[in-house]
Amino acid sequence: MVTAACLVAMATLRHFTFLVRRKERPAAPDPLALAMLIRIGLSAGLSLRTTLESVREAVGPRDADAIDAVLRRGLVTGLSEALRSPGHADSRLFRLLAEAHMTGAPLAFAVSTFIVEESDRRRAVVLEKARTVPIRLTIPVALGFLPGFVLIAVAPEIALALQGLLEQVTGL
Repeated sequence: MVTAACLVAMATLRHFTFLVRRKERPAAPDPLALAMLIRIGLSAGLSLRTTLESVREAVGPRDADAIDAVLRRGLVTGLSEALRSPGHADSRLFRLLAEAHMTGAPLAFAVSTFIVEESDRRRAVVLEKARTVPIRLTIPVALGFLPGFVLIAVAPEIALALQGLLEQVTGL
């Protein structure tokens, strides 16, 4: 009983420290969320610069810093060149926006294409991880079933063999 209480307390403490550590980590940039916000602004008829200024307020600090850098650089070199420059957290999205901006392609369509591609890429990653689950669970499941199999199937046979052996030894 005491052992079970200790195990529950340890599991609770471990879960709590995981949550605390998780909150301390800075939020990683999410290009998919950024692209969705940009698509909303572009679909509303806003210009790319106005959309980026609006989106900057709704994203995390890393994304906001990247957008600020693009907007500052865009005042000097032009928005297309600023988007094309490397070193952004969402450089794929920004390069796509730069290409669409330079060629005159519809920006909302380009961002929608990026969203579909990024969603497909994430789905492929998740599916690849899911495909390895049966392989990783084989040994734990086998070890979980082994004691029950031994108790149900093998133990009665061993008991019968030992009983027969005991009868032979005592019968002599």
